[in-house]
Amino acid sequence: MFATGSARVRKKASTPCLDTNGFVRRYDPVIDELLEVTDLVMLDLKQMNDEIHQNLVGVSNHRTLEFAQYLAKKNINVWIRYVVVPGWSDDDDSAHRLGEFTRDMGNVEKIELLPYHELGKHKWVAMGEEYKLDGVHPPKKETMERVKGILEQYGHKSNVLIPPGPVMRLCRPATAWEAVSAPPFHSHEKRLVSFVAVSLCDCSR
Repeated sequence: MFATGSARVRKKASTPCLDTNGFVRRYDPVIDELLEVTDLVMLDLKQMNDEIHQNLVGVSNHRTLEFAQYLAKKNINVWIRYVVVPGWSDDDDSAHRLGEFTRDMGNVEKIELLPYHELGKHKWVAMGEEYKLDGVHPPKKETMERVKGILEQYGHKSNVLIPPGPVMRLCRPATAWEAVSAPPFHSHEKRLVSFVAVSLCDCSR
C-alpha cells in the first residue's frame, strides 16, 4: 500500500519534504497518508492574481491556494517559494496579495523569494513548446528588495529570504515512483505523481 512506500521514504530521509505546486484535483486519502509522513511542504506559489496566473501557467491558481489553506488547517510546516519574474510577478499588487494571503498562516515558516533565471529555457525549446518568458531577464536586486519590503509589512520579517543567485536544490529527489511504488499501485496513487515530487533531504530550518 502507499503507506508502505511512504514509510520507506521517511526511513531514507532525515527530513522528508514535499516539493509541489499544490495542484490537487481531488483530496483522496492518499494525500493525507503522504502528509502524515511529511515534515515540510515546499509550496510554489507562482502568482496570487488568478488572471495573471492563467496567462502565465495556463491554469487557475484556485487549487494551489486551496491546498495552501488545507496545509494551514492541518498545521503542516510550509516554505512558500515565490519566483519573482519581471513583468509577471514583480509588481506591488502581487506582493501585497501574497502578504495578505499568508499573514495569518501560522504554519508558514518562511517565504523564499526566488529571482527568475533562464536555466529551464532549453527544456521548452527541446519539447517544441512556446517559451512565454523569452526575452525576460532576471530581476534586479532593487526589485527583490522592494518585494521583500512589502512582505515584511505583513509580519514576515524573519522568514523572507532572497537566496543569492539561482537556487539549486541540494536535496536528492526521490522519484514519484519511489514514493508510491509499493504494490498495489492504485489509480489514485498514479494521480499523485502529477501533484508532487518527494525530496529526501536535510532541510536547513
